[in-house]
Amino acid sequence: MLCDFNREFGEPSPAPVVLATRLGQLLAHGDTAVRVVGDGPEGLAVLRFRPALWTSGLECYLAELYVIPSRRGQGLGRALMEAALREAKERGAHTIDIAVDEPDLAARRPYESLGFPDRASAVATVPSCTSTSETSEPSGQRPPHTGHPVCPRTRKARQRC
Repeated sequence: MLCDFNREFGEPSPAPVVLATRLGQLLAHGDTAVRVVGDGPEGLAVLRFRPALWTSGLECYLAELYVIPSRRGQGLGRALMEAALREAKERGAHTIDIAVDEPDLAARRPYESLGFPDRASAVATVPSCTSTSETSEPSGQRPPHTGHPVCPRTRKARQRC
C-alpha cells in the first residue's frame, strides 16, 4: 500500500519486498507503529516515536497516512487519525507532528476536523497527556516551540487540553 501511495503521487518507492523488510525492522525496533483500517486493508497510518526534548514524554510523528482512492471521503482517514491519537496517548506522547502537501485540501480535512490548524505542517497536543509539571522549565511553562500545539477540542494554539 505504501508503494501505491508513492506511485500515485509520482514519487520513487523501493520494491514492496524491500519496503516490507524495512518496515519489519522498524516495527521490531519498537519506535514505529502501524495502524490499518478496512478489510483490504484500505488505509494505513505509520507513526514514529522518539523522546521529546521539552518534556519527559515522547513526540509522535505521523510519517504516512494513506487511504486507497476508492475509499476516500468515507471517514477512513479520520478513523486512522483517531487511532493514531489513541496510540500516541497510550505510548505517552505529548505531541503529534503531521505534514501534508499544502495544495492537497482533501487530505487536510481529517486533520482539521480533529483540531489541527489549517496549514501544511502542524504540531498538536495529544489530549490529556501533558501537564506543566512535566516540562523542563523551573516555572512550569513550556519553552517556545517552533510548532503550534493545538487542542483538538478548541483549535486554539498553545491551548492545553
